[in-house]
Formats: sequence, C-alpha cells, structure tokens
Amino acid sequence: MKVEARVWRAWYHIRLLLWYGRNDGIPIVKKSLNPEEIYMERQPIDICLEEINKDPDYAIRQTDPKICPFVRDEGRRDRMSRSVALTLKMDVNLQFHKYDIALAAARKIINAGVFQLHYKGGQKPTLGDGSSYRDLFQYSGENNKERILFRENGMDNILVPLHATIIKRTRSSCTIKIINRYL
Repeated sequence: MKVEARVWRAWYHIRLLLWYGRNDGIPIVKKSLNPEEIYMERQPIDICLEEINKDPDYAIRQTDPKICPFVRDEGRRDRMSRSVALTLKMDVNLQFHKYDIALAAARKIINAGVFQLHYKGGQKPTLGDGSSYRDLFQYSGENNKERILFRENGMDNILVPLHATIIKRTRSSCTIKIINRYL
C-alpha cells in the first residue's frame, strides 16, 4: 500500500505541476498539513522534478511482486504498479525536456517485453489503414496489451460530461461502447 500511495502522490504532483507550475513550480507536500501550514512556497521546477521522481523510483526499486508487481493481474489492472511508475516518470521528464531520464524509463518499459502495440486481429495493418486505432475504442480493443494503466469502469460516468459538451455546442465523439450503453 505504501508503494501505491507514493506512486499516487507522484501522479498528483505531476498533474499539479503540469496544470499550475509549468513556469514557476509548485509546493511539494510530503506530509499532512495543519491549517496554518497550507500556504507553502513554490519550489523551482528542477527541485519539483527531483522530488517527484523519488516516488516512482521508490516503486521501481521494489522487486517483490507481492509488494509491487511490474503489471497487475487481470482483476486488478486499475492498481498502481512498477510499469505505471515508469510511465509516469517517463511522461513528466519528457514534458520538461529531461530526455535522458525519460529515455531510461521508456527503455525499461520496452525491454520488459510485456507491452506491445495494438493491431486489429494481431496483424500489422497496411500503412494508412487506421483500423487498429479505431479498434482501440471498440470492444475488441478494450483489453489490449498496449494499455499500461486501466481505469476500472472508466466509461460509466461518460454521459454526464458528454451531455455538458453537447449543450455548449462543442463537438465531441464517443465510442461504440458509449452508444451501446445508451441504447
């Protein structure tokens, strides 16, 4: 649980950094705060990245699959794992141009040999076919080996946000799964 909590903390710090601190960083919180402590100083981006990387690194170092497996089994794919920690580390460092760190994390994911690109029917498509990409958003692409982090029942609440975007007269598209649930 501690390993998963640290990966989640990294995930939330990454989101805050991307949303609010791209230019001047964010406060890094490592403990529960009292009400008088909530106004914390922002840390420079380099320090933010250094602190954020510590949490995925902690998860990546855990080699006992009972504590933190590389990939969760089928019934628990929405839980944090070492592959998710590597993905988060790769993503945040890529966003902030720390290419050497991002490349090292990406290589660990690729070299694990667990994930692969999704091809419709397991066959490589012809150039420009596009069917494999379309297939990702249909039933047959739901549990493919390209997905690293799953969101359990991730489509259950889609009709409320979809309805809101239709009211605002913006365009949106939905998957066949959404349409079938609606019908």
